[in-house]
Amino acid sequence: MTFVRPRLAFFALLVCQVACNAIFGLDDLEVVGGGAGGAGGAGVVAGAGGVGGEGGSLVGPCTSATCNEHGTCDDSTGNAECSCDQGWGGASCAACAAGYTGADCKACAPGYQDADDDGSCLAACTDASCSSNGVCDESTGVATCTCYIEFSGDDCATPCPAGMAGSACEFRIVYGLDLPTNADWNVLADVPYDIDETAAVGSFDRVAYRLLLDDEEVWVEMDAFTNDAAMLGVPTDWVWDIAITNALVVSVSPNQSNVAVPTAGNLELWSACYSEGPNGVFDDDDTIGGGTDCYGSMQVHVAMNTVLALNHWSQAGTLDVGIGEAPSGNPDWTFSGNAGSFLEKRLEVYVRE
Repeated sequence: MTFVRPRLAFFALLVCQVACNAIFGLDDLEVVGGGAGGAGGAGVVAGAGGVGGEGGSLVGPCTSATCNEHGTCDDSTGNAECSCDQGWGGASCAACAAGYTGADCKACAPGYQDADDDGSCLAACTDASCSSNGVCDESTGVATCTCYIEFSGDDCATPCPAGMAGSACEFRIVYGLDLPTNADWNVLADVPYDIDETAAVGSFDRVAYRLLLDDEEVWVEMDAFTNDAAMLGVPTDWVWDIAITNALVVSVSPNQSNVAVPTAGNLELWSACYSEGPNGVFDDDDTIGGGTDCYGSMQVHVAMNTVLALNHWSQAGTLDVGIGEAPSGNPDWTFSGNAGSFLEKRLEVYVRE
């Protein structure tokens, strides 16, 4: 009996070699493994990844088709290596890289974004991006978390110890106050603080104010301007109409941007009435009036812009509260009478010892 299977197998190999070369544009296909091998084909993909597979490797010199016209080939090491164009991946740049999709691999796959339109698809914000302890922003093209001030870490997953806050959890709370809708505070004892740690505070070099309004909040810290922690709260019996230095702002509010570079500013903290300054509106340059217990201002301004405001607390009436500059009316929220529009209103004061 005559066996013809070896000849048929060899003929089938030749047919496969010709067909594969026609499909993939290779000069010669190397057969990796058992059986009759070719002569070591140029730019051939070997290994588990197959042609264009992520797990493959290229054998032999570069050809015009090695990188499928989606990359640059380099065979200076003796074997072809593809440096794929943006959006393309795999050993021979035959498939979209992670994060990219579409026939030309230029669109961003689900879960990725190119908010800055530079062609790079990077991870997008998701509900889990900041561990539910901050706000994710991808407007710069890179998803970045701004943590609520009592959490830290790139993903806001690390809580500060109780009573501590700040980017490194280095500030301790001095005052905590749930703000009412209406107030009439004329002396320190009138202010209904639920936290008062002034007696336990040692020396400190930085002061921070935090204002929370429903799901928005702002934190502004600065160099210490007094060594008396008791005089950092609502200024019922004292005046701070002074400049501040090295202020930083962390904001979880669309109405106020972060300020990451130490910047000068000023405080307008008093219980008196006040009038518009030279700008003709109530802003960072108001003119304090005579007397006390007239209207009340507790405002922090950075770079001539209002960062937080708590007004109208020393004259029976509705509080003015705001983060950033008011979108209409007076920039420092004077006469806004808007406290009733918020369910949660809280002021906290911190120091770094």
